[in-house]
Amino acid sequence: MRLDVAWINNIHGQLFRGTTLDRQRGKPADGISRVIQGAKIKPPLEASEYLRAFVEVVRQIWGREVLEVLAKAHVLFDAIHPYLDGNGRVGRLLLNYLAIYQGLPPLVVKGLGEADRQRYYQALEAADRGFHGGFPPPEPKALIQALDVGEWRLLALLLGESLLPRLDQVLGLALMRFEDLMPMEDVAQVMGVGREQVYVWAGRHRLVVYRPGGKGRLYSHPWLFLGTRKRPSPLPAELPPERPGWQDRLREMQRLLFHPEAL
Repeated sequence: MRLDVAWINNIHGQLFRGTTLDRQRGKPADGISRVIQGAKIKPPLEASEYLRAFVEVVRQIWGREVLEVLAKAHVLFDAIHPYLDGNGRVGRLLLNYLAIYQGLPPLVVKGLGEADRQRYYQALEAADRGFHGGFPPPEPKALIQALDVGEWRLLALLLGESLLPRLDQVLGLALMRFEDLMPMEDVAQVMGVGREQVYVWAGRHRLVVYRPGGKGRLYSHPWLFLGTRKRPSPLPAELPPERPGWQDRLREMQRLLFHPEAL
């Protein structure tokens, strides 16, 4: 994994190239007081030292459960708040870089509505509880102990929820190598159940469904049934050969799932 202070500073520098903050870009605010609006923590003055410690913390916790790693890395960077401006944007880019490196799709952490943003801020406040009384020294062990004090599971849950729609999209795109999506009625017929049953499964998140463009009829596929206690998933033991021209179908599905405004 490529993660070091110079690389993080470069992200900040590229974000503010040609802006009014051009002189500050890529430079941690060492010795300068910084404020996180609405937060109960005060970022440390030794921004560069803590940024170096942040890199080492991420490396040391990397083997933990993936959502714990993402949550704690995100909390620590936000708490250090190393730059005068742009910390949120750099932090979210770092979060997505770490998620992608872990094999996950990108995620939207703050949400789009006010209620989503407030839930995010509340989860951050619970997770950074170990820093409310002040920062420990810039040593990985001490910072990890402070992170473990916080209630990071709320943020991990939020991150997991934001990943689910993207993971569903990835499943649909992967399916296109072998099969097309079907209307729900066809899925029910292939699976030998009533139409109502497949909608029940979809409502209980046992069947991955898609509404291309966010409107119109729902689509799915029997292989996207995750199974229940009484009924296993019908995913075949061996996948069939890739079908000719699946790349064209994949591009069309990407257009519908990721760029619905193109409809």
